[in-house]
Amino acid sequence: MTYNQLDFEKIQHALEHSYQLLQQQTEVAPQTLSEFEKAKQEYKSALSFATSVDERYMLYATSMDEES
Repeated sequence: MTYNQLDFEKIQHALEHSYQLLQQQTEVAPQTLSEFEKAKQEYKSALSFATSVDERYMLYATSMDEES
């Protein structure tokens, strides 16, 4: 695993943790949810750019990485 992969892994874990925390809240502002979705999309775009894997194939590529 390279240094950049570790950075993306940290970001992914932070997004997942933040999402779990949001799910525990009873009231979440719609703007918060839209900003969170925007952050997830920006993460996906950055990862796609860094790995040269088209975003359409990111789910497949990341699931294959986790199996090995």
